Amino acid sequence: MDALVTNVFTEEAGRTTLTCTVGYDATETRDLVLASGMADGVAVSYDRLEALLRNGGDNAQ
Repeated sequence: MDALVTNVFTEEAGRTTLTCTVGYDATETRDLVLASGMADGVAVSYDRLEALLRNGGDNAQ
């Protein structure tokens, strides 16, 4: 399974947006990854990163 991950950081008005694009070698591969629940796990991880950055790096929740 091959995948190409591209991360683009853009800044506007003091805010940074991360756009992450993942391209797979085949539609079937993409479908398997999505069916595995990976997208939900990635979303949770990005939410945790956002909270961490918002708190100035303090990991306390």
